[in-house]
Amino acid sequence: MSIVIILVFLIPLHSEEVKVKKGIILVQPLVESRARSASEKTTLGDIIEKNTSIFYTNRLLLRIATQFFERIEVYGDIGTADISAPDFDDFSSGLTLAYGGGIILKMLRSRGRGHPYAIAEVRYIHYEPVTDTVNVYIDNVLTGANDEIIWREWETEFGAGFRSGSLELRGGVRFSFINARDRIYTSDFEKRLKLREEDNAGMFIDADIYIDPDEQFAFNIGVTAIDVNSIIAGVKLWF
Repeated sequence: MSIVIILVFLIPLHSEEVKVKKGIILVQPLVESRARSASEKTTLGDIIEKNTSIFYTNRLLLRIATQFFERIEVYGDIGTADISAPDFDDFSSGLTLAYGGGIILKMLRSRGRGHPYAIAEVRYIHYEPVTDTVNVYIDNVLTGANDEIIWREWETEFGAGFRSGSLELRGGVRFSFINARDRIYTSDFEKRLKLREEDNAGMFIDADIYIDPDEQFAFNIGVTAIDVNSIIAGVKLWF
């Protein structure tokens, strides 16, 4: 990967000049609605049970990013998120703090509009929603307990982009992994279970629609499928 990055900066830029964004700081409010399948395993004596559910989550995030050399974008996300899982005792949390960040590499990119380029992104997100409405058996007695899901998710995307007029399109393949824990507890009882994703690979497509001639403002919309079914919408403001 380091060799590829070095080559990117050594490739000469295309002679066709276009108006470059004046700003180097990006502020991007965005909304994400997502659904993905995950499972956990419980052991009862010699019996191993696998519980699977669709996890629905909504995120309202503010992204702050900065660009380097027009080819590297580093960003941080902060905001709020919730989770619901109908097959996990109807787990449904309120909104909680969510945070994360990532890096985007735009490779083999020239200044000429209409020229395709390669793109790679790595992203991390973390939040810990809690609900107190879960009923569990403790010593064969049905008891109300708190249920906390510690959600850690990594995503990587590889694809290509293309600019035509005020529209910039990107698409490709994606891989995602969760390192999550389901913590069920009372004042004198605690159980921790690992949550694992059911699918790792998927696809994505997203678009920026530039509104002003200085390219300081754009609408952004994207979708993902297979590993995570989601829709993402927001605006991009460059300063």
